[in-house]
Amino acid sequence: LYPLTVIKTRQMVDGSGRTLGGVAIVRDIVKQRGVLGLYQGFGTIVVGTLPIRMVYLSTLEVVKARARGVCERFDLPPMAHGIADAAGGATASMCSQVLGVPIDIISQRQMVQGVSVKAADGGSTTLKGYRNGWHALRSIVATEGVGGLYRGFGASIVTLVPGSALWWGFYGTYQRLLWNAVPASMGG
Repeated sequence: LYPLTVIKTRQMVDGSGRTLGGVAIVRDIVKQRGVLGLYQGFGTIVVGTLPIRMVYLSTLEVVKARARGVCERFDLPPMAHGIADAAGGATASMCSQVLGVPIDIISQRQMVQGVSVKAADGGSTTLKGYRNGWHALRSIVATEGVGGLYRGFGASIVTLVPGSALWWGFYGTYQRLLWNAVPASMGG
């Protein structure tokens, strides 16, 4: 499915003034860079996914366990422990974005390299190309500083943290509801 992300990202930054469909973008990418061009930034995502997932899942479980302890100290009923799950999801999402946003920046820059976009002065410019993710990382830091790796960090936090809190809060609550509905004779 990764090529679909490349197509979507290119459609978002296209500054040609024309609306390009997915097929036209695929043709353009294959013409410029070959079939492998549909996978620009894929290596960055693969390498970045493992540490991001480790941070996310570790934080999720530690915070859920600690927050459940707080729920128990306040003598909240088990059904209210969805609060602990929500706290774990929110905290995990926030912590993982420290790594996730730079990985997204690097991979997205790789996806759109070579695309022509409208410049502020009315002209156009071609987006810079990178040899690989490491080259993209070094180039971004050299030209924009470390802050260049965190463009959109606030927007990511504002969208992903509540979504993760809701997901894990509801998941934990519904899981308890479903297990409570299973008869004791079936292991409930």
